Amino acid sequence: KQVVERFGERHRIAVQIRGSGDGARVPAATAMQVYRIVQEGLTNVARHARASRVVLALDETAQVLTLRLADDGCGIDAVPRRSASIGLFSMAERAREIGATLDVRPAPAGGTELVLRLPLSAETAAETAAEPAAKTP
Repeated sequence: KQVVERFGERHRIAVQIRGSGDGARVPAATAMQVYRIVQEGLTNVARHARASRVVLALDETAQVLTLRLADDGCGIDAVPRRSASIGLFSMAERAREIGATLDVRPAPAGGTELVLRLPLSAETAAETAAEPAAKTP
C-alpha cells in the first residue's frame, strides 16, 4: 500500500486504496514478487497511461488473494504495444513463478486494469508461519 501512496505523491496522481485483504498469509518471498508486480504496474501507469487516478484493491478469501490495480488513463488498447514488452513480460513471469494468474486488460470504465489472483492454501499458511517476522515491502 505504501508504494501506491508514494507513487501518487511523486506523480501527482490521486490514489485510492481499498479492500479487505492485508496479505498477512502470504510468504515473504511471494509478497516481494507481488510488490514487484505492483511496482511495474505503477511504472506503466506513469509512462503510458496519462492517468489522473489509480485504485489499488486487495481482497482476500480463504482460497485466493486478489489484487486489482486500475487507472483512468488512455487504456492499454490505445497505447501501441511492442510485441516484446519487457514490463508486461516480467509481470507475467513473476506471477507464474508464484503460482498466480495475471490479467492486464482494458478497465470497464476506461483505462487499464491489472488483476493478480494468488491462490492461498494450507501450504501457503504453513510457509508464512515458518518464516521469521519480516516487514512488508
